[in-house]
Amino acid sequence: MTKEHILSEIKRTAAASGGVPLGIDLFREATGIRKEDWYGVFWVRWSDAQVEAGFDRNQFGAPAFDDEWVVGRIASYVRVLGHFPVKAELKMRKLHDREFPNIVTIRRRLGTKAEIVDKVLEYCRANEAWYDVIDICTALQVSLPAHTQSASTTDDSPHKVGHVYLLKHGNAYKIGRSTEVSRRYKEIRTQMPYRTEEIHVIETDDPVGIEEYWHNRFKGKKLEGEWFELSAADIKALKKRRFM
Repeated sequence: MTKEHILSEIKRTAAASGGVPLGIDLFREATGIRKEDWYGVFWVRWSDAQVEAGFDRNQFGAPAFDDEWVVGRIASYVRVLGHFPVKAELKMRKLHDREFPNIVTIRRRLGTKAEIVDKVLEYCRANEAWYDVIDICTALQVSLPAHTQSASTTDDSPHKVGHVYLLKHGNAYKIGRSTEVSRRYKEIRTQMPYRTEEIHVIETDDPVGIEEYWHNRFKGKKLEGEWFELSAADIKALKKRRFM
């Protein structure tokens, strides 16, 4: 274990956590780097390692009062767990990481669980690197009680069901959207210059946002327009979602 690797991981995990370096326990869970790998070897205090990685010692506690920082810490914890934390898990995290926001702060600042999920989802959609957390949150939304419309839906927009669809032509795949259920197949036929095969359809109340999510997730495989060169794993990931 080298000092350079640990410093690199401090920077990487901080970037994934909204620019805030992780506490000792959460850092260990996210990277597998244990305290004995650095304590008494490279540094005496964890804050010394964070400072050497380029972070200001004075900033470690301050972001706790910023809502975006709170959302970022929850998003990072979702990634570590592989699921959205329940109340008991949030309390346990606070016990093991004193920098983590307590449940009272989380609820006071972010609202109900449904509202917290919405805020985490909005936060993660700004960066495609959070695709795993986005999948967890979108799947969870289906099972939660009705709540306010997603951030991508304006207050004066009607709550309308639409679709995001995956079509295939040859070795190319098109990811598109339709806002009118009854006109979906007609729209697809009109838009396509050649025969296509429908692979999958996702029902959603946010077709613009969900289409944008999949376009961003696969942007490295974009061919032209809404067409992509997808692998079997990419298609499998998309087909897991029937509702978003």
